[in-house]
Amino acid sequence: MLKQVGLVSVVELAADHQRIVIQPLARARRPRQGWAKSFKKMAKLGDDRLLDAPLPTLTKWDETEWQW
Repeated sequence: MLKQVGLVSVVELAADHQRIVIQPLARARRPRQGWAKSFKKMAKLGDDRLLDAPLPTLTKWDETEWQW
């Protein structure tokens, strides 16, 4: 079916209400499109802080059990 409609390369699948949309990747929205702009806005609003406390650099397991 993809060949019949001319979709012979990579495609994107998306759900749109009660439809499945198949479109060529060239026309599809690029992944992470707009993220840079959103991150700048988050930083400006102070909404870019970590939600979890940072983990220690090394844990006891890292020091005694882990082998490279």
